[in-house]
Amino acid sequence: MRFSVYLGWAGLVWAAMAQAQTSIQSFVPSETEMRVLPQYCVVKFKSSTSSVEWKNWRDQLGPNYIDIHHYCAGLNFINRYYAVAARDKAGMLQGAKRNFEYMIRAAKPGFPLHADMYLQHGITLRLLKQPGGAVKDFQKAIEINPRLTRAYQELITLYKANKQTAVALETAVAGLRQNPDSKALQKQYLELGGKLPFPEPATAVAETPPANAAEPAPTAPSTTAPAVTETAPVATTPPPDQAEPPRAIGMPGNPYCRFCPPPETAQ
Repeated sequence: MRFSVYLGWAGLVWAAMAQAQTSIQSFVPSETEMRVLPQYCVVKFKSSTSSVEWKNWRDQLGPNYIDIHHYCAGLNFINRYYAVAARDKAGMLQGAKRNFEYMIRAAKPGFPLHADMYLQHGITLRLLKQPGGAVKDFQKAIEINPRLTRAYQELITLYKANKQTAVALETAVAGLRQNPDSKALQKQYLELGGKLPFPEPATAVAETPPANAAEPAPTAPSTTAPAVTETAPVATTPPPDQAEPPRAIGMPGNPYCRFCPPPETAQ
């Protein structure tokens, strides 16, 4: 009897250890998954804190690089969301949500990926059918970085889904004033009934400052537009890919994130 009880407890302990190990493996990207993550993620997961690569990325991204594996895990969970069976998708989104929220709480002033964290958290909420929270995140991302094109695209899609055409058009105008060359925003603007010529660029974009002067910070568009209600329908078709060429080391609106999850494809 004692022997059978021992075996039972041993089985429970083994199962708990296996579950913990599975949890760890699900957090750390596989070698295949690592290939589509930003290089700073690869270095954070695989390199020693004493390595030159680790120190270089810490110097570029600041003190929050110590926490960046949570952001990277969130990106990877979103990537997995598109690859797993339907029954596993909710779990992937919850994993992404937890890790993005950790990074949002931990972010220090001036963190270069601050706006992108809100963008990715907003995308996660949209996929979780929580459009009200997603709108707030996209607005916050624009407040931090008024030139983050993808945040405007996401907002426009949600406003259109909620039949708030006028607000969607206002958002497209604000986005084009900050990103006048964005083909994706130009397309959305015209689809919403916008007229040519396209909106004039904001002063900070249109004027070239003297070579010895600091570049003026762009003015963020108003974020007081009516919020989408939680019961509003959510668009299943994500915004189109941006057509403008990528910047030096990253993507438009985020020079530190070359391989962040691309605009979602239809589910």
